[in-house]
Amino acid sequence: MASVLLPLLVSALAMLTTLSIMALAGMALTTITQIMPSFLLAVGVGSSVHILVIFYQAIARGDEKAEAISYALSHSGLAVVMTSLTTAGGMASFASASIAPVRDFGIITPVGILAALIFSLVLTPALLSVLPMRAIGGDAHDGDSATRRSLARWGDLAVRHPWKMVAVWALVLMQAAVGITKVEFSHDPISWFQPSDPLRVAMTKMNDELKGVAFIDAVVDTGREDGVRTPELMNRLAEMHAFADSVRLDRIYIGKTISVLDVVRETHQALNENRPDFYAIPQDPALLSQELLLFENSGADDLEILVDSQFQMARISMKIPLIDAIHYTDFIAELERRYAEILGDEGKVQVTGLSRIMMEVVHALSDSLIRTYILAFLVITPLMMLLLGSIRVGLLSMVPNLAPILITLGIMGWTGIPLELFTLLIGSVALGLAVDDTIHFMHNFRRYFEQDGDEREAVRKTLTTTGQALLFTSVVLSCGFFIYMAASMRNLFYFGMLTGITILLAFLADLLLAPALMTLVARRARHKRERVAEATAPG
Repeated sequence: MASVLLPLLVSALAMLTTLSIMALAGMALTTITQIMPSFLLAVGVGSSVHILVIFYQAIARGDEKAEAISYALSHSGLAVVMTSLTTAGGMASFASASIAPVRDFGIITPVGILAALIFSLVLTPALLSVLPMRAIGGDAHDGDSATRRSLARWGDLAVRHPWKMVAVWALVLMQAAVGITKVEFSHDPISWFQPSDPLRVAMTKMNDELKGVAFIDAVVDTGREDGVRTPELMNRLAEMHAFADSVRLDRIYIGKTISVLDVVRETHQALNENRPDFYAIPQDPALLSQELLLFENSGADDLEILVDSQFQMARISMKIPLIDAIHYTDFIAELERRYAEILGDEGKVQVTGLSRIMMEVVHALSDSLIRTYILAFLVITPLMMLLLGSIRVGLLSMVPNLAPILITLGIMGWTGIPLELFTLLIGSVALGLAVDDTIHFMHNFRRYFEQDGDEREAVRKTLTTTGQALLFTSVVLSCGFFIYMAASMRNLFYFGMLTGITILLAFLADLLLAPALMTLVARRARHKRERVAEATAPG
């Protein structure tokens, strides 16, 4: 019972601590940060399980409780600290993101991870020392556990055929690389809902029958007071309206355009017996100014949303279809270019509005993706080098960490799953979690290899001790994310599915790829020592 309750207690306390800090800091629980509680639940369980597995293995071989706690902390304590630091570092990379919810996620999540670390190292041993315990499982060194035997067999396969194992992973990564080239960025909030969702059905129907439901605005700044009250500017606005009515790029067109020009034409027509030929722009500046003043004094407030109080700036509001924001980029660029040409020296124009913001989100996503991945790599790699005591081995250890992420990105490319606000998180989240398994494997492999000098025995001992914890934590972490597959929103579904898959791939990489790489490094080092010994031997 304690083996179940203690990890859950650690996770719950870490989650409550983090949520309390969020409340004190005035940080809202947004669409992105709502992922944080379940993430901390998975991380907290992972940290505690590594200590508990080694503790129970020590109890099973006959150690006293105090000795078992001491052995568990000495065996996995450093690795647990390093895994928490690397996971926090991976999450902290999001703090540089341009999108506020993603940035908040990168700020608060590392706090929760460090809280889980403190509770794992302090609370777990304290409770283990006072709670009644009984031995579970067999002797840790007899290999009588089916799980340990299975893990040892797979590790032995990697040690006996390291080049073949590396070749298999290389082929998989080559296929993934092709898939990565097919990955597309996206920001289409409506597509997050199921096709049958009433909101999506209604938005799609309105989009098709009302010529769009999204709006984009062009703000024209004349740079001078009453610059809008001139026939010259009105004529330019008429040209801009005509271009808006004719422009069509890919799936985007302008369904309707509204500006002060409509007010001018309608007022001029109304003052001339509503004759159709007077739906035009008065070319007399004084008449134009008088008609605008007359409209202002009529009590209508339409002008308040179309021009500023000084008549220096005018707003052109355009209705467009609500589609994936990735398609807005070229359209908005063409709109700004053509409007600037039409205005000439009459003023400056800037396209803004919700659709422009959605487009900027796409660019921010791509920038954040590159920046967060690089930062996560730069934070985690030195920590791996420090833990393993070798620059070369530290760099090599990143291969099992990056391989699962590359494979997942490849899966996204081959299956057409876009990279958007939620799936953007997968890489750094998975890197921060995947490196945990690698640290535990590398740390214990190095220990056993220094004891025996035999890479095969080092892999066997690592997988029959730490390997169990790696398996359990990977299953727990992946299940923690697979829960999101029950969500009705597709973005959460894809996030949970892909992150869970990445974690399982990370476990396979540490079970098969990491032993093969370490075997090749150990054999190369042995051959080098043998050559040096032969060269320095007398005679």
